[in-house]
Amino acid sequence: MLANPVLADDPTNPLRLNIDYPEHVANWRPLVQWLLAIPYLFIAGVLYWLTGALSIVAFFTVLFTKQIPRGVFELMVPGLRWNLRGHAMRIS
Repeated sequence: MLANPVLADDPTNPLRLNIDYPEHVANWRPLVQWLLAIPYLFIAGVLYWLTGALSIVAFFTVLFTKQIPRGVFELMVPGLRWNLRGHAMRIS
């Protein structure tokens, strides 16, 4: 249970994530999902590492220019998206 349900369902927040819980899962499906998840999570790890390196660059850029360059931001977004998809794949 969430500590503050008002923050959990804030309509002004532009980001939404809904994951439906399956009613029934076949016995073979978790093994196949894990086998398919291995290369996906490897690529996500590389992209997430790149995002971490870019966040250091973004930190110093924001420190001196007070804004993050659009190009650096656009390079960071795929790594964060792949990481979120990988974690959602492990949950389902």
